[in-house]
Amino acid sequence: MGALTWLFQFLLYFLQYQVSASFIGCPRRDQVSASSSSPLSSFASSAHPLCRPDQRSALLQFKHMFTLNNDASSECFDSAIPSYPKTLSWDEKATDCCNWDGITCDGLTGHVVGIDLSCSQLYGTIHPNSSLFLLSHLQRLNLANNYFNKSRISVAFGNFASLTHLNLSFSAFSGSIPSELSLLPKLILLDLSNDDYSRLRIEPLHFKILLKNLTQIQELILVGVNISSGLPESLTNLSSLTALDLSSTGLQGYLPESIFDLPNLQRLVLYGNNDLDINLPKSTWRSGSSLRELDLSYTNLSGKLPDSIGYLNSLNFLILDGCKLQGSIPKSLGNLTQLTLLQLSNNHFSIARNQLSGPIPFNLSGLQNLEVLHLYGNSLSGAIPPLLFTLPSLEDLVLSSNRLTGQIPEFQHDLPLRFIYLNDNKLRGSIPQSISTLVNLTKLSLSSNDLSGVLDLQILKNVEYLSVSNTNLMVVARSNVNNTLPNLRYFYMSTCNIEVFPYFLRALENLEVLDLSNNRIYGQIPKWVGLIGKASLRYLNLSHKRHKATSLGETRYS
Repeated sequence: MGALTWLFQFLLYFLQYQVSASFIGCPRRDQVSASSSSPLSSFASSAHPLCRPDQRSALLQFKHMFTLNNDASSECFDSAIPSYPKTLSWDEKATDCCNWDGITCDGLTGHVVGIDLSCSQLYGTIHPNSSLFLLSHLQRLNLANNYFNKSRISVAFGNFASLTHLNLSFSAFSGSIPSELSLLPKLILLDLSNDDYSRLRIEPLHFKILLKNLTQIQELILVGVNISSGLPESLTNLSSLTALDLSSTGLQGYLPESIFDLPNLQRLVLYGNNDLDINLPKSTWRSGSSLRELDLSYTNLSGKLPDSIGYLNSLNFLILDGCKLQGSIPKSLGNLTQLTLLQLSNNHFSIARNQLSGPIPFNLSGLQNLEVLHLYGNSLSGAIPPLLFTLPSLEDLVLSSNRLTGQIPEFQHDLPLRFIYLNDNKLRGSIPQSISTLVNLTKLSLSSNDLSGVLDLQILKNVEYLSVSNTNLMVVARSNVNNTLPNLRYFYMSTCNIEVFPYFLRALENLEVLDLSNNRIYGQIPKWVGLIGKASLRYLNLSHKRHKATSLGETRYS
C-alpha cells in the first residue's frame, strides 16, 4: 500500500507539472538557474498546490469580521513576540492564500492546516457561525493576544477533529469553556489563559471530562481560568503531560501527591492558588529527572521544605514565594547544580540555633549557573556568606527584609550583578570598594541598615536606582561634577541626618525621582535645586517636621 500511495502521489505531481508546463512553457536549459540544478527541487516547486478557493473565501470572511487596533495586542509590546496586523497581507486579488502571513497549507492537498494570528491586533467578536469553523482541516490554531470582546468559546471549536494545537490565550474570551473541547482527541497543546479571573470559567464536571479525554495532551495551560474546585485524580493519568500551568485558577482542596510522579512532567506552575494544600514528597521524586520548572508560589504550602527537593537535579527554576514554609533552608538545595533561578521570598525561613554557616546553609559552590536569588521577607540572620559574591553567573540578588548582620563581603571582580537589594537588615560597616568592579550594576538598595563610612558616587557610574535612606553613609562625589552618575534616575536619601543640599545633585541631569525627606536641612532652598533633572524630574520630596525657631532667627527642620 505504501508503494501504491507513493506512485499515486508521483503521478499526481507529474500531471500537475505537465498541465502547468503546457500553459507557461518549459524553460530552455540555458534558462535554468544554478540553484535549480536538482531535478527533484525544480519538480517540487512547480508542483506546489494552490489554496482551495472555498478556504481562501473563508479566510477573507474571517478577516472582515475584525477591525485593527493596537490596543488589542497591547500585552505583546512588552514581550519578545512582535505585534503587527498579519491580515494586512491577505490580498483579496491573490489566488493563493498559502502565501499569506500566518497561514500554513498542506503541501499535498492545499488545505489550510495552520493559522497563527497571535499578536495581530484583531478587535471584534468571534460568532458561532464564523467562517473560521469552515476550515475543517486545521491542525494548529493560534489566536493569542488579540481582543475578541468577551466572545464565548464556541462549541464549534470541538469540530476541528485534526487539531493538535489550540491557543486562545489572553484574547478576552468569556463565559464557560464548552465540554466539546474534550472531543479533540489529537490535542497536544491547549492554552486558554485569561487575564481576568472573573471572565472565563470551566465547570468542575467539564474539567473532569476534559482531563479524561485529552489522553495525548502535553501542554495544558489555563492561567486565570476560574476552576474553583479540586484537581481530579484523572489528571495523574496524563502520562504524556510535559507542562501544567494552572496559576490563579482558584483551586481548592489537596493537590494529589501523585502528580509529582508524572514521568514526563517538566513544568509545574500552580502560582496564586491560596486555598490549595500542597505536600511535597518526603522521599525521592519519581519525576525528579524531568522537572525543569516548579512554581508553587502563594499556595498553602507549609511546614519545612523537605530535603527531597535536592533530588530534582534537572531543575532550572524553583519558585516558592509567599508560602508558609518555616525552619531552615535545606542543605540539599546545593545539589541543584542546574538552577538558574531560586526564589524563596516571603516565607518564615530562619537560621537554626545550632547552625553556624550563616543564613544560606546550602553549598553555594555548586550553584555556578545561578542567575537570580530572592530570599527577601524571611527571618534569616547571621552574616552574608562571602562565597555568595563569587558566583560567576549571579545577576539579581535580593536579600531585603531579613535580620542579616555583619559587613557586606567583598565582591569578586567582574561579576555580572545588575540588581542588589540588601535593604531592611542590620548590616554594618562600610561599602566595599570592590563594588566599583560591578560594571553592570544598575540598581542598588542599601537603606535601613547600620552602614557608615563614605560612599563615593563615582564608583557607581552605571547605577540607575540608588537608595541609601536611613543609613549613616556619607554620600559624596569626589570628581568633576559634570561626570557624576549620568544614568541615575531614582535617588532616595531620606532620614540620613544631612543638613545641607548635596551639591553633586545639580549634575544629575536625568533624575526623575529625588527623596530627601526627614533630614535636617534648614534655611533657604538653593536656586540650583530647581535645575535638578531639568525637564525629567517628576517627583521631589523635601518634607520634614517643623521645630521651634533657633536663636539665629531661622527655622530648623528635621
